[in-house]
Amino acid sequence: MPGWHNHDLTLFKEFRVKGNQTLQYRWEIYNIFDQVQFQDVNLAATFNPTNGAQTNANFGKITSARTERRMQMSLRYTF
Repeated sequence: MPGWHNHDLTLFKEFRVKGNQTLQYRWEIYNIFDQVQFQDVNLAATFNPTNGAQTNANFGKITSARTERRMQMSLRYTF
């Protein structure tokens, strides 16, 4: 199976509103460099019994990939 590596980043800033109340802004980025990460390879080798020829045209081809870059932002109010 193909290997994979992932780089994630989270940035946040807290702002004091008043007293013990705070407002937090958070920005999270998953797979920040948006690198293609292949997940599944077709390993189903099928052969013709009469001549022994490979009959699966998709054998060895990559069939899916992991998720692309994803980002999310949030606000959190603590009181």
